[in-house]
Amino acid sequence: MENQIIELIESLKSNKRVDTFDKASTKQAIVIRLLSLLGWDIFDVDEVKPDHALKSVQVDYSLRLKNADTVFIGVEKVGEDLSYHQKELLDGAYKEGVKLSVLTNGVAWWFYLSAGEGSFEQKRYCTLEILKQPPKDVAARLVELFEKSNVSKGKSLKIAESIQLKRQRKVIEKAMADAWSRLLTAPPEALIKLFGDSVEKLCGYKPDKEMTVSFLSERLEAASTEEVADLEEVEESKKPTIPPRYFEGRIVSAFSFNDFKCKVDSWDGFLLKLCEELISKHDQDVEKLLWHSVDNRYYFRENPDELRLPVNIENTNIFVETHLSTEDTVKLAYSLLKAFGYPITDLEITSKRK
Repeated sequence: MENQIIELIESLKSNKRVDTFDKASTKQAIVIRLLSLLGWDIFDVDEVKPDHALKSVQVDYSLRLKNADTVFIGVEKVGEDLSYHQKELLDGAYKEGVKLSVLTNGVAWWFYLSAGEGSFEQKRYCTLEILKQPPKDVAARLVELFEKSNVSKGKSLKIAESIQLKRQRKVIEKAMADAWSRLLTAPPEALIKLFGDSVEKLCGYKPDKEMTVSFLSERLEAASTEEVADLEEVEESKKPTIPPRYFEGRIVSAFSFNDFKCKVDSWDGFLLKLCEELISKHDQDVEKLLWHSVDNRYYFRENPDELRLPVNIENTNIFVETHLSTEDTVKLAYSLLKAFGYPITDLEITSKRK
């Protein structure tokens, strides 16, 4: 499936007429073909319903399962700015109780949790640019989020909710840092009053505002400094860990793990070689792989039919999932190291930009 999607993307990249596609051409040449490759029966109007009209909205396609609308798709011509078309699609999906929505102009694909909180941009949990991003990564992500069996089993919804939750946490963490910074420079009036009242109850004298602000600012800044110092002490003996997302858009050429060094020509090759090295060191614990998961997803199986693109790990009866996104590959590698008792910093990956 993913290979066919990659072929479609490559054909679109080489098609000089893509930029001239109107809405009808975008539907026929890109959207319908992609839906078919993702397992949807495009000839069954009860499953892929075109121009689906409801009381609250009309959508270009509704993907239906068990006679219920499951995913709404809005389509615009290639090059169209999708931001102008979010409101109608998402408002309609929310009113109709459809949790997943997709807006596309054929080359840009925006995925939404229709009932999510916040603005339209905050509801959008994934953006794919199929002509700009690596085709393998795009294909893998499309299958995760849009493939029929993944949608029908609820897997796509769980992945969407997980992605959005992580994004929300990042936003909250940034806001907390900003709020703390403001607190250091200008304690709010409510805090100044509360603190002043508490001091007055203890000693009978109420500090003036200038004294209170000075005291609170000094103490808050000291607490922040101590917190950073404690963190630096914990991390002092550790090498910095490179986050998995750093490797997106990069080509791997080699890696070293403890005393083991290996040249590789792909991220799949990197993952396989790392697995083989771990197994060679822990051959008695090889079954541990079968129980290992990352974000509730299992990547190792004895039955290859349980994986999408399985490859056998040499000298074992275990298969590993391949053609993952670069970030997911590195995340899985880090997780495996932890599972076998190694710090992440034992692994060094050599890569370069494409």
